[in-house]
Amino acid sequence: GGGGLGGVAAILLQQLEVGESEHPAHRAALLLHSEQRPGSLNVIASTLEAVGAVQRLKRGSLWHTSSSHPLACDAFAAFSSGHALLRSPHGTAAKTSAVPLKDAAGRTFGVLLSLAPALPDPFVQIMTRAAGPALERAWKRERAERLLQGACEWLGQLGRAQGVKLSASWRRDDEPAE
Repeated sequence: GGGGLGGVAAILLQQLEVGESEHPAHRAALLLHSEQRPGSLNVIASTLEAVGAVQRLKRGSLWHTSSSHPLACDAFAAFSSGHALLRSPHGTAAKTSAVPLKDAAGRTFGVLLSLAPALPDPFVQIMTRAAGPALERAWKRERAERLLQGACEWLGQLGRAQGVKLSASWRRDDEPAE
């Protein structure tokens, strides 16, 4: 649904464009810490314009710390330090800004990239702070759902190994029962 991680991320990118209408076709992307690949960032959402300019901004792309691509270097610098790389104070700089997303405890869990020409840094920072809690909830919920799905699969395998039919399933409150 729209409340899932991809939906929340898409709304953030949409609102960046709405809030800065004099910057049409803005290039932006949201990357989050990858649970499956520690030390990597996963592209969760990006604008069509961003993907058109840089193919590695396609949803689902995995970025590694070893990448020498300038965008990856910026993303990992902001992610690992927890400090924003602000290069567009007035929204006119031909450079990219990178703003870390932090959880309630202050740990960085992702990065928002505002590609050149970047939106005004104060606006990007405000939007990132405003969307942060919703993104954090959606991110944690998705992680919990993967864990629950894995536990259900593991129980089925355990049952088969014991020669017993063992079945486990779960569903979210907002999903209809089968």
